[in-house]
Amino acid sequence: MKRALSTWLLVALTTACSGGEEPSSPARPARNAGTPGMPSTATAPARAPGLQAPSRVSADIARARTQPSSQPVVREGAAITLALLWPEGARGHVDARREVSGAGNASGSAQWAFAMRRDGARNIIDTRDLNVEIEPGPLEEDRLNSLLVALSIWPSMSMDAQGQAALRDGEATRAEIRRALARDLTPQLRDLAAQSPAGVLFDTSDESLLRLAEGHTATVSSLEGDTFTPGQARTARTSATSAVGIELDQDVVTELTGIGPCFEGDEATRCAWITMRATADVTPLQEAAELAQQPLTIGSLINEARVIVEVATLLPHSIVLEKTTTMVVHEGTEDHPIESREVSSWVFHYEPGTIRP
Repeated sequence: MKRALSTWLLVALTTACSGGEEPSSPARPARNAGTPGMPSTATAPARAPGLQAPSRVSADIARARTQPSSQPVVREGAAITLALLWPEGARGHVDARREVSGAGNASGSAQWAFAMRRDGARNIIDTRDLNVEIEPGPLEEDRLNSLLVALSIWPSMSMDAQGQAALRDGEATRAEIRRALARDLTPQLRDLAAQSPAGVLFDTSDESLLRLAEGHTATVSSLEGDTFTPGQARTARTSATSAVGIELDQDVVTELTGIGPCFEGDEATRCAWITMRATADVTPLQEAAELAQQPLTIGSLINEARVIVEVATLLPHSIVLEKTTTMVVHEGTEDHPIESREVSSWVFHYEPGTIRP
């Protein structure tokens, strides 16, 4: 019973809000209510200026780059207003990780390089050199779920001052994902994906890549123009769309938890720590489970985003997304409570000279 349920539960439930990437923005729910999805054919991409050669970043280089601060130093004070203006010429790499436990097992890490620039009022980000390492559980579905860490890459994109994303080079991103998954995404796993909702997530059409770009950036870009006072939470009612197209209403509590330096040696009030916690109405998911004749009762779905961003530019330094789903699986006369938990994180390491004078 648990084996038969695992793929459906992992995809339809643990990835329920915003396609498994971010909670829908509490500030502007209509703009970013996308469904990231994800491989397909591609041609070899041209190298974006300023990016590293295709290999994992060496330990020496990594140490020479910024490491996000772990805690804010100021937890009260005057209100701040956030602005979306990524700096010209920022370069570095991202360490991403995805871990799932409960209804299944998955663990994987990914790393990719990036270069940012500006084109008039638009922010441009070019990404490449995706590397993936997975640590799957015992089932084939666990291996498939682990491979979803490849979708942590931000597709090369542009974004306007209001946070509206546009895909820049879908072919390059498709090539990166196909190359990174070439060893592990076997024909057998492709067949398994095609027979489950997970297949939606391995679509890399331009449309799906755009949804992925919108989902990845939503947690940061949706804060543009917002004003927060440390320690004063605010609530909003919004909606999100799941990876399998189920729309959910959710109550979101957003709070500026503190201000501090973005990394060691940085200015004391450069970065903001912000938490967004979304509690979803699971009724549509329960109805979908019953329609699919899945013997389970869904109790709750909570998505929390914790970000560290620069106040003046919304340049991200850390994004952590945690999703928790509770349910009861009914097997004959027995009930099996399950808590499924997914944690995804992105840590941005910048070359200091590219983001500070």
